[in-house]
Amino acid sequence: MYPNLQRHSSHGDRVKHGSHGDRQFIVSLQKFPQERSEKDLDVIFSHLHGMEALSSLREPALRALCRTVRYEYHDANDILYCQGELSTCWYILLSGSVFIEGSMFLPVSSFGKRTPGCTRRNSECLLLEPSEMIVIDYPDVQVMKSGHSRQSCNDRVIEFDHQEGTRPIRRMNSDSVVEQLSADYGLRDQYLRNEQYMKRCSRASDTSSAYSGSDMMQSSIDDQENVDMDISGLPESMVDSDDEEGYAESTGSQRDTVQECLQKHPQDRSDDDIEILLDFIQHFRAFANMTLPTRRALCAVMMLAVIEHKGTIVMKDKEELDSWSVILNGQVEILKEDGSAEFLYMGDSFGITNPTLDKIFHEGVMRTIVDDCQFLSIAQQDYYEIMNQGKENTKRHVEDGEVVMVTEHRVFDGGNRRGQIIIRASPDHLMNHLVQEHSAVDPTFVEDFLLCYRIFLKSPMELAYRLQTWFNQTTLRNKVTRVVLLWVNNHFIDFETDSILSEFLESFEAMLETQGMTGQLRLLNIACGAKARTRSVTLTRATREEVLHFSVLGGLERGCGIFISKVEKASKAYEAGLKRGDQIMEVNGQNFQHITHNRALELLRGTTHLSMAIKSNLPDFKEMIEVTEQNKQNRQSTQSTSSFTKRLSAPDLDNMSPFIKSSIKDKSFDKKDKSWFKTVGKKAFIKKIGGFFPRNASTSNMEFENMNKSDESLYSASIHNTSKSSSSSLTVQMPNHLSASNPDLSLLSVEDPKPDYPDHVVKVFRADQSFKYLPIHKDVTSKEVVMLALQEFGVTDPSSNFSLCEVTVENESLIKQKRLPEQMCNLPDRQNLNGRYYLKNNLNTETLVPDELRSELIREAQISLLQLNTTEVASQLTLEDFKVFKDIEPTEYIDDLFKLNARYGTPSLNKFSELVNREMFWVISEVCGELNLVKRMKLIKHFIKMARHCKDCKNFNSMFAIISGLSHNCVDRLRNTWEKVPNKYAKTYNDLRDLMDPSRNMSKYRNLMNHENVQPPMLPFFPIAKKDLTFIHLGNDSYVDGLVNFEKFRLIARETRHICNMASAKYDVSTMFLGTPSHDESTWVSGLATMKRMRARRGSTLPNAKKMYEENEMKRRVKSYLCNLKVIDNEEKLMEMSHQCEVPGKGDNLPFQNELHSG
Repeated sequence: MYPNLQRHSSHGDRVKHGSHGDRQFIVSLQKFPQERSEKDLDVIFSHLHGMEALSSLREPALRALCRTVRYEYHDANDILYCQGELSTCWYILLSGSVFIEGSMFLPVSSFGKRTPGCTRRNSECLLLEPSEMIVIDYPDVQVMKSGHSRQSCNDRVIEFDHQEGTRPIRRMNSDSVVEQLSADYGLRDQYLRNEQYMKRCSRASDTSSAYSGSDMMQSSIDDQENVDMDISGLPESMVDSDDEEGYAESTGSQRDTVQECLQKHPQDRSDDDIEILLDFIQHFRAFANMTLPTRRALCAVMMLAVIEHKGTIVMKDKEELDSWSVILNGQVEILKEDGSAEFLYMGDSFGITNPTLDKIFHEGVMRTIVDDCQFLSIAQQDYYEIMNQGKENTKRHVEDGEVVMVTEHRVFDGGNRRGQIIIRASPDHLMNHLVQEHSAVDPTFVEDFLLCYRIFLKSPMELAYRLQTWFNQTTLRNKVTRVVLLWVNNHFIDFETDSILSEFLESFEAMLETQGMTGQLRLLNIACGAKARTRSVTLTRATREEVLHFSVLGGLERGCGIFISKVEKASKAYEAGLKRGDQIMEVNGQNFQHITHNRALELLRGTTHLSMAIKSNLPDFKEMIEVTEQNKQNRQSTQSTSSFTKRLSAPDLDNMSPFIKSSIKDKSFDKKDKSWFKTVGKKAFIKKIGGFFPRNASTSNMEFENMNKSDESLYSASIHNTSKSSSSSLTVQMPNHLSASNPDLSLLSVEDPKPDYPDHVVKVFRADQSFKYLPIHKDVTSKEVVMLALQEFGVTDPSSNFSLCEVTVENESLIKQKRLPEQMCNLPDRQNLNGRYYLKNNLNTETLVPDELRSELIREAQISLLQLNTTEVASQLTLEDFKVFKDIEPTEYIDDLFKLNARYGTPSLNKFSELVNREMFWVISEVCGELNLVKRMKLIKHFIKMARHCKDCKNFNSMFAIISGLSHNCVDRLRNTWEKVPNKYAKTYNDLRDLMDPSRNMSKYRNLMNHENVQPPMLPFFPIAKKDLTFIHLGNDSYVDGLVNFEKFRLIARETRHICNMASAKYDVSTMFLGTPSHDESTWVSGLATMKRMRARRGSTLPNAKKMYEENEMKRRVKSYLCNLKVIDNEEKLMEMSHQCEVPGKGDNLPFQNELHSG
């Protein structure tokens, strides 16, 4: 389990001068657990307790971890782990950097954690520079399949502690599964407890990876395996049966952890209990403007008081006050002597409002006005001491007679972590703190500042100019570089939408190059390529003669895309957001990634309306300029043109699938041997992580036009012809020799380029209406389908006599027949729902679709919700909503909260916030639009099942939207319909609706979200997430005594990270419906079942073609249905429809669901 210690000891100088900790810490980590002394454990503990990734662990659990954690060092350009390997551990980075799934992770980041229900790596991890890291093994690693010995990425042997009853294991790159459980089955409980520890207080467990999340994982979204189903004719009873085994069981009650903590005596509360209460009370206005230590101290002494019945007197007039209280649930009224009344609600406080030990008396009579009123009370003495202790710990920093900064001394973990933290400061002093040493109690200051600076700085250039000045100081250069790198990695959208900031970034790259900081420059370029996203820019002009005010370079003849080289300031193009270094990906639907320079100019100048897709790609633009200058020099010196290979498109770091075709077919490659990667040069490595190789590249020669000799400007109204060189055209040929320095990167993928089984099925008919199911791959062409169909039908005629046709029926009198091009691929996704594929004999004029089949095809194209599988609907709904949610930039939450007029705006946030109402009205529209009573009841059952499925896959946003739609008055009043709903569905509905209980600040929903098994990915109920951010904003002043209240912005940044972390992993359809394990189960057990199921599917050599077709057909129908939802949001119209379903009666206004099947 531990690396070869001799190798590490040979790096003594590196360890001694490491960027994190001292040599004693590293030496202690390198020792085997049984060799570590108490002093070693204390040294390890002293370093681990200050790490943000482990901040949720209390001292007993952290000390236990000190016995098992270990140390690893890896060289640059290495692969730490590959996709598909067993996930036996996770990591905390001490120095260096790694790259995972389009995100860069920097020191003190944690990465490599498992996703729920899956024990395999879902993405590849690449090391960008020499890196040190702490390795934390999962407890269940002992029960994995045994092997010879585990090996690290650079083939260092990792030894194991051979205890009795255990066998050595190895890092697994195959699809092996667990054969048997360990005799010590108690490991399951240990694993569950550790998972619970790491889940709790996730908001405090931010890492320097910031908004990329602590574990950016790539998960496949293959189709889910369902039972066989026949959707021909789409009978409702066969699509979703009422007798689903175990489906409609109760969702189960959630433990109310907050209530349990409050019911304990303050002396019996653990640190875990206090953290739970601390997280809970931050949403109450009574605790606004309090510092974190003050709130934590109040949580340690608060008591719970409950008054069950309304009308009970809480406090009499002139009664002596002895506590400070906060309303946890319910409402009270205070009747004054003058007859006036004051009302207090949840979150309001009363009693000793000012910390004092003097006697104070209550004015008026306070009584409850609702049942079940609950209060948090802190005794007067405790309240006085806590509030005054907070004042004693603060320090005011004065310059020129004015307070410029206020800091507070904070102590955590029983004194193990302590230091000063900024509470309030001027903007200048906050910026100065960016390059100062940060204490262990404030490790995320830089990330917090970079997110919130836009609130209190007039312009981001104030920060940019300051960073440029500091860079000239040698002692601050590395710190400034880290700030810029974090800025680009976390909020690259700031640079994409601001031309001035983009110029700053380009100048900063030049400064790094001047100082010879090539490693940092390389990281900055990787971050820019990883975070760049395609954006839309629209330009209009009155006539085609009007100039466009920007210039372009590049083209297919240069072996690259089209780049913007110059933008005139104060022009329309500049205001629209175009800037130097942008790559034009598309213009008016025309692909610009493989286009010549002249053709690009012709398209840009030839229209008055330009709708462009733009992607920031400054590194490639600069490389294109360098290559051009180098080729000019070569031509001048040698009078010859050298051939060169260039990438043809912008980097797409979100698609980690480099592709090179090679003529060498029998070249073997051992995926376990990854040390070769260290020999790959810088450019080859960047191409590997960037996927810069075009998917349509081949080994054949490609002819290019001559290179442009000058920058063709778009300022002129007429089109100028590019001068051509008399030299011959450049010939580019892909290398066909593979070696250690020229590896075949296409072989890096853990998964085979083509699986053993086809992944799609097409259904091909003949004119006599006989058909065959043909398993094919996605890239199979229609010509190949024809040849396969001829073989299946037993036709021996030449394939040239046949073609593949698509016949679609628009209506009873209109039939369209289209012959598909021979090279058309992706046939399953291109097929229309009202069409069929036919094998047509080109020598005959036979009718493919007879008249009697027209109505059948039209009927098949009509989609009803009752025909769709609820699991598939919930799955596709979740995936579509998650696409929107994960695209929300962290800055969008800030811009929306503070109503900032940012250039980028809040497009994804607005789209996601609209989903709740849209899906709620969708439910109402479907139910109220069905006049048949039985079908209406089935629709309600359908939606209840969908809501349950959404809960199972942690799509709480859609779950609440569906339940809200069923609870809406238009549906709620349909008494006759609800009476026919079976008991088991009524119970499921009531259980789900209970999660929406607003009492005690949505405590049931919050308890569900904080459950140890509810981990990313997930979709939160967005109105609650927005409410929490709004409360922090409105409940705390942005400025106090003229200083920026950074404590408020620290809370907002932490809450924003908490929301963004929910999208830190991607959904895997194969595991998203495994269900939530009970307290007696661990996620490892469910992951075990997943491994076995996926292995069984991969090992199947004879897939059921009919089943695959029906599954894919169901998915297509669901997607088509969701893309064409008929939503009515007019509530008057909906109520009218509801009245048509059931005529209003006398008891129509009474809520009905509470009466449902109480037995």
